[in-house]
Amino acid sequence: MSPTVLKYNFDLTEVSAIAIDISTNQEYIWIAFKKNSLNYCEIRKVSPRDINQVYFVVKLDVEEITCMEVFEGRLFVGVESNYPIIGYSIAKFNPLSDVKIITITNENYHEKPVDLTCYHSSGYGDHCYFLLPGNNNNSKALIIDYHKNLEDVSEIHYNLSPIVIDTNTINHDVDGNLWITTTENESRLIKLMFNGSGDVNSREDKKLIIT
Repeated sequence: MSPTVLKYNFDLTEVSAIAIDISTNQEYIWIAFKKNSLNYCEIRKVSPRDINQVYFVVKLDVEEITCMEVFEGRLFVGVESNYPIIGYSIAKFNPLSDVKIITITNENYHEKPVDLTCYHSSGYGDHCYFLLPGNNNNSKALIIDYHKNLEDVSEIHYNLSPIVIDTNTINHDVDGNLWITTTENESRLIKLMFNGSGDVNSREDKKLIIT
């Protein structure tokens, strides 16, 4: 049986990120658009069965929305914006009034997050990890850890050492270990393992070679 392909012509600008939102007996898609003629970026919560059915529209005064993920009742958003903003935490069911800004405090980090991943740990709470790629000169990849339970910008910077540059994706496994890929000339797969306190205690690097 051939797959059904649906094509939608949006009256907005180019799509920059999407997030799938599966709740009990309900499904939604959050679609982020690049900056429009009014100079803001827009996120729409829509039905996957009829994308023209829009539940919410969130407008953000940022340069670009780069990544999104739904986690524990909130939509986490990575953005390119003026320092110190790197993202937002937006309530799924009340996105027009419950929006938290996520910032960093180190003025040396001006890169936009290229990806994010969220994880729940019974030992050290709910976290959203933002990946800063390390693409700029004299910069290195960083993971910014936003602690959701504290409801503030309780950030921990995990410097990837030895130095890692040109990262592009981040994800986690069932044990809460983080997996990062790079776009270097010899791409790498990096695994960061945590101890019971939520601190990185070991790291593995593997070259990704396709034969």
